[in-house]
Amino acid sequence: MTDAAPADRRLTMAAGGWVILVTAALCAALLVWAFAGIIVGHRPKGGSTIESYGFDLSRTTVPTSELTPTGETRDFLRALDVAAAMPASEMLEFNRTHRKRYVVSDDRVIVVTVGEETRAYPISVVEAHEIVHDTLGGVPIAVTYSPFCDAVSVFDRRFGDSTLHFGVSGIVRDANTVLYSVAADGRESLWQQLDGRALSGDAAAGNATLTRIPAVFITTWADYLGAFPNGSVMVRDEKNVRLYQNISYERAHESPTIEFPVRNVPPQGPNGLTPKSPILVLQRGDARRAVAIETLRARGTERTTVDLGDGRAPVTIVLPKRPGTARVLTDDVTVLPTFWFAAHSLLGIDDVVTTD
Repeated sequence: MTDAAPADRRLTMAAGGWVILVTAALCAALLVWAFAGIIVGHRPKGGSTIESYGFDLSRTTVPTSELTPTGETRDFLRALDVAAAMPASEMLEFNRTHRKRYVVSDDRVIVVTVGEETRAYPISVVEAHEIVHDTLGGVPIAVTYSPFCDAVSVFDRRFGDSTLHFGVSGIVRDANTVLYSVAADGRESLWQQLDGRALSGDAAAGNATLTRIPAVFITTWADYLGAFPNGSVMVRDEKNVRLYQNISYERAHESPTIEFPVRNVPPQGPNGLTPKSPILVLQRGDARRAVAIETLRARGTERTTVDLGDGRAPVTIVLPKRPGTARVLTDDVTVLPTFWFAAHSLLGIDDVVTTD
C-alpha cells in the first residue's frame, strides 16, 4: 500500500491569499498616510518634551520647568463647539427615545448661569473634550474641565479685539490642564485652566487673566432639575456617544496618587482632609475661603453656610447626596470647584473650612 500524494499547499487567492494581500495593502496605505502627514506638516505636535509642542515660550510668566508634558499630543482631545441646547424638562423623553441614555438623576453636571440663562453641561461629555465652546446669555464662553484635579472653570472668550478659541495643549502644570488659545490673527497663548492666568505668548507679556464666569458649580442632574426647571442642557455630539461612555476619571479621583508632578502638595489635614478632597473656593471681592464639601456631607449636612468674613451675608451651600457635588445659592460669589492639592499649589489656599 503506497502513501497518498501530499496535498497541494500552495497559497492561492481562493485559499486565503487575498487576506494577506488586503492586509499588506492596508499597511502600505497607513505608512503612506503617516509619511505624507510628516511631509506636509500634519504630524501632531508634542509628546516627550515641552519644546515638542511648538508653543512660543520666549515670554512666560512661570518657569518652563513647572510645565509638564503629558505624553499626549496637542488636541489629543478635541474641544467641542455646542451645536444646540434643549430644555432640561425634555430629557426624560430624550432618554426614552434613544437607545443610549444621555443624563440620569445621579449624574454630575456643570451648571453655568449667564444673565437670565442657566445651562447644564454633563461631566460625561465635558471630560471627553475638556473644553466646550458655547454662547450663553449672549456671551461666548468656554466651559473647561481639568480631570486630574476635578476643576471646573468657565471663561468669557472675549479677549481684547478677539473671541478666543481654545484647545487642549497636552501640557499640565501642577496636574492642572494648560489650555492654549488661538486669536483671530492666529497668535497663540497658553493659559492655566484653574485661574485663567496667561502662562506664555502675547497674553503673558501683559500678565493677562481671562474673565471668569462667576455662577458655576457641579451638582447632580436631579438637583439641577429641581432648582432650575426652566433651565437647558447642551445637546451631546451623537457621533461621540461611545467615547462619552468609555471615558471616566472616577478611579483616578478615588486613588490617593496624584498623576503628575505638583510643586506643593498639602499635608493630610484635619477631619480626614486629603490632597484630593473636593473643595469649593468661594470669592467675593477680596474675601476668599475654601470649604471641604465631603467632610460636611459626612456629617449628614444637607445645607450649610460659610462666612467669608467680609461683613456681608454668609454663602449658602446645598449638598446633594452624591460625592463631589454642591450647589451654591448666593448669587454674588465666584465659585471654583477643584481638589485641595490644586487650590493649595496654584492658588495658595492653606485653610479649608471643614465644619459647618
